[in-house]
Amino acid sequence: MNVAFLLIDGNVTGGQVVAHELMRGVRDAGGTPLAYLPTGGPMAARLEEDGIAVARLPLRRSYRIDQARAFARTLKRAQCDVVNTHTLYVGNQLARLAASFARIPLVQHAHIVEHYSARPPIAYLQRGIEHATIRIPAAFIAVSDPIRDHLIAAGARADRIRVIHNGVALAPDSDPPEQEGLTLVCPARLAAVKGQDVLIEALALTPNDVRVRLVGDDLEGGVFRQELERRVDDLGLATRVEFLGHRSDLADLIKEAQGTVLPSRDEGLPLVALEAMAASRPVVASAVGGLPALIDDGKNGLLVQHDSPRDLADALIRLRNDPALRRTLGRAGRAHVATHFSAEQMRQQTLAIFEQVAR
Repeated sequence: MNVAFLLIDGNVTGGQVVAHELMRGVRDAGGTPLAYLPTGGPMAARLEEDGIAVARLPLRRSYRIDQARAFARTLKRAQCDVVNTHTLYVGNQLARLAASFARIPLVQHAHIVEHYSARPPIAYLQRGIEHATIRIPAAFIAVSDPIRDHLIAAGARADRIRVIHNGVALAPDSDPPEQEGLTLVCPARLAAVKGQDVLIEALALTPNDVRVRLVGDDLEGGVFRQELERRVDDLGLATRVEFLGHRSDLADLIKEAQGTVLPSRDEGLPLVALEAMAASRPVVASAVGGLPALIDDGKNGLLVQHDSPRDLADALIRLRNDPALRRTLGRAGRAHVATHFSAEQMRQQTLAIFEQVAR
């Protein structure tokens, strides 16, 4: 089976990593995965290093029907049996049209709740095209129940939606390192939706030995990072906040830290939370999106109110003051991931849908 995977860009993000794992699953099952990306970048390099064919696809963030027709021709030439998208509105909608033109079934992966543009004319266009194309996909894969509900509200057929949680491989088991204070890693692109601004405000309410390492780039021009850096300086936190940018050694950074913090304002089911739990590291996260389905507050992690620096600070202080709690949460989180969020489960369930729609 030849499966075409359409990715949003060449950056390494949770959705891209999930797609890579599924490509490996297709290959291990004897099929051929084909990756299409609009840009190059570290994700493209990672795929090529793994022996996966990568092609540049000029599906720009504009509604160009000629691009959809060109993609359809590409899919037919490659004799693809299924198209699997890991992108957003424009990419999804153009891919739906392309799959329809080529008469190839499309499986749309929904990693987050998408929001229309803040500009009314563009939002009007997006709504219209969404309404016109929402019935094209042969199947939708939602990574959490809230995303499934959002798809239904947008007009997708409920019987074509399957909730398949993201999955990860277990990391070697080890307790969080014992050291003074608390060092946390916050692995996410720098963006308002990820809530790093809330984290910085919360950090100012904690003891001086609580530190945070921000891992991720600002992918939208750098303005948000500049705002974060200014606020760090204003609050006198320069020695307690590190901006590490994109790192290829995230697994090591998670292992070196005493926990992971995700102060997001919105999420699907973030892969980094699963990776931290799989490495026996406690996770402090906002109670948004699919995170409450992953984290049982006080048992395998800590949930906080989103957009509340005080609530987040209280959770960080609690984690700082209780090394035994860090160990307990870390071990329980790892066990939970092993049982319910394994990479093998995700692969098997998704490949079964590919086989079903291809038939």
